[in-house]
Amino acid sequence: DKVRVMENLGLRHNDWGELAVKLGRALKEEEFMKSALLQNQQNRMDIVLESNAIAEAIESFFADRPAALNVTLEGYMVQIKNYLAEYNSDFGSSCSIQKFTNLFKRCLPYLRRLYDVSEDNERREHRTRYYIRKK
Repeated sequence: DKVRVMENLGLRHNDWGELAVKLGRALKEEEFMKSALLQNQQNRMDIVLESNAIAEAIESFFADRPAALNVTLEGYMVQIKNYLAEYNSDFGSSCSIQKFTNLFKRCLPYLRRLYDVSEDNERREHRTRYYIRKK
């Protein structure tokens, strides 16, 4: 059994999750194990958003506007970068559009949890217009 445990140390995170559920099932605590894994995933997502400059700037953008107005942050990447530069100076002229785009796309799955994010791809110009709205 020691060899088997040592082999399991090389497993990916998803495999560990599956192993945890199996262990919970064996201990008759499967539901508890599933809820603990989901809570852990939620905590990881919250930490990503809390430490993300783009998420903070977007939150500040919406905090400055009354919720009743149902404001939308919209535009092409350059326009969004310029709007958010008002709330975080790191996105000013010293931050390239490529770097901003990479940061934005990396945090997009996390942003979708808090905001309605839609995209409009313009094939002729090879550009994407984003629409971000509070849920």
